Amino acid sequence: VDGGGWIGTTPADGSFNTSSENFVFTTASLSEGDHMVESKATDEATNVETSYPSISFVTDTVEPNTEIDAYTTPINTATPTYTGTATDATTLVVYLECRIDGGSWEAATPVDGAFDSANELYTFTTATLSDGSHYIQARSTDEAGNVETSLAYGEFVTDVTEPETEIDDFDTYITKVNSPTYITGNAQDNTTEIMNVEYRLDGGDWRQATASDGSFDDGITYESYEYEAFELTVPDVLADGWHNVETRAY
Repeated sequence: VDGGGWIGTTPADGSFNTSSENFVFTTASLSEGDHMVESKATDEATNVETSYPSISFVTDTVEPNTEIDAYTTPINTATPTYTGTATDATTLVVYLECRIDGGSWEAATPVDGAFDSANELYTFTTATLSDGSHYIQARSTDEAGNVETSLAYGEFVTDVTEPETEIDDFDTYITKVNSPTYITGNAQDNTTEIMNVEYRLDGGDWRQATASDGSFDDGITYESYEYEAFELTVPDVLADGWHNVETRAY
């Protein structure tokens, strides 16, 4: 093996005693990578073969490695697309698959059109997911048939549902004060935190509201949804008559 010392083989039928023999040979433990085996025979007249036949082969016992480009913030699509890489130190990556929330494995797509190299980029788009927390796992298979067992893993949150805001009722809808007007309310989201609340007066430009607790990213969880109280002061001097305040959150 690899130009080393000659080692005896085993006759397939138990003994070398005919003019045509099949033989078996098992190597010692080999390193990962390329190797070559040569063989030679000796006949009954002690003629020793000098034109050695040979075969070359690759030993690969190590699993490939897959990585996932993780989402670090909630995503507002129900069918997120993941990307990542798969690598193998010795042979080619020939297959890659992903699964969501421990479900069935599904084939990923090679970015270059084929899984046929030792370093592959891939994409994977999920089926339609519900709002909330999910996880993805990925694994690859190399040319030697090694299937990855230490799965790549990533957690993410999908949220495609708009938050809702509510304005607290006034004690009275008629006031003799035309500026400022102090208004309070709350914003709610079923899945993720409220990051901002804005308001506008009479269809004008959107303006920043103020979080009652000082920040729009650390609200409380109330009855399974995220909740933020807000307040705003309308700075305009308003004309007599009806006015309209609208709010929105994200």
